Amino acid sequence: MIIISLATLLWAASASGQELTFLNLDANQITMNGADWRGVRRALPQRSSNSATKFHIVQIGDSHIQPGILSGEARRKLQSRYGNGGRGLIAPLALAGTNEPSNYRFSSSARVAGKSRLMSRSWSVDNGVTGVAVRFGGSTTNLSIKDKSGDAFSSVTLFHAPGSYDSAVLNGSTISASATSQWTSHFTLPHPSSEVTLSSLPCTTAFWGAFLLNDRPGIVYSEIGNNGATYSLYNKIEGFAEQMAQLRPNLIILSMGTNEAVGYVESLESHLDKMVSNLSRTCPEAAILITTPMEFQKRGGRGFVVNSNAHRARDIIMEYGRNHKIAVWDMFSICGGDGCSSKWIANKLMNPRDHLHLLSAGYELQGMMLGDALLKAFTARNL
Repeated sequence: MIIISLATLLWAASASGQELTFLNLDANQITMNGADWRGVRRALPQRSSNSATKFHIVQIGDSHIQPGILSGEARRKLQSRYGNGGRGLIAPLALAGTNEPSNYRFSSSARVAGKSRLMSRSWSVDNGVTGVAVRFGGSTTNLSIKDKSGDAFSSVTLFHAPGSYDSAVLNGSTISASATSQWTSHFTLPHPSSEVTLSSLPCTTAFWGAFLLNDRPGIVYSEIGNNGATYSLYNKIEGFAEQMAQLRPNLIILSMGTNEAVGYVESLESHLDKMVSNLSRTCPEAAILITTPMEFQKRGGRGFVVNSNAHRARDIIMEYGRNHKIAVWDMFSICGGDGCSSKWIANKLMNPRDHLHLLSAGYELQGMMLGDALLKAFTARNL
């Protein structure tokens, strides 16, 4: 695997005529705000050890996270240091009618009889931790899961609405599931594989996603991303925090605020606080990191103008972190602060059509910066 460093990316940008001097890389570190991450450092896999320790990261976000590009770059950087513990949680986004990361695929021979997405006006199918749900037609279905990167996984945990997933047929043989909770069914595979088809699964229960692990120590970096997501929408999912606990997170990264800045930024703090409180209750061993949104623009007059609510959202999150001793990664400042959105557009990092979403290069850059900031925090002696 070739890992492109942030320094290499900046050099390549300079060579191609891009001037990325507007980035504030000196600020690219996590502001701890008094949060105690000593437990985080102790939980990290040590390559000198023979233990099979896995360190679980879950990043929850909006359309900036859904494509898996930002989280994918952070994942690669961390796994290059600490090892690859598995792909983590993946969601049937394409089956639910929306875009999904390019490195995995779900498929089934059964038709999709019902589906829900986080932004749907009403959830016709019970929604769960991934923010999307599908229900297949018929009495039973087969479900194929493929890691398109070729990484083999040795176990699959299906996330679903409460119901029966007691067993499945794999390669003609029945394998039994160990139900770790009412929302999950865990299958251990007879042999590691990058693609499996589980048959004879019930169609009456809504399916939310699959959690893929291998037998090696290392980082397991899951992303939960949904277009249009806000803290308030995730808070509406019944049992969301309890289902998150099934992922056994060591670190939870909360990456929203953009859509609150589009809508009602005044309610951001209360909804953020509700999510943090719920996750702290169900995942007491997990550290929490909140990221701020970067500057973006909105339509105004005959063109685009800076949405000042992005700066307001940043300030609300920064103050919340200080007041509650929760770590914050200030992406707003790191990306260049006020006025940077025009520079991101000019340097082909931000989408010139909506002035809000990024192009792939922009998400890759943000992911590299987040990975660098996490590595600094993981290795700091004063944790």
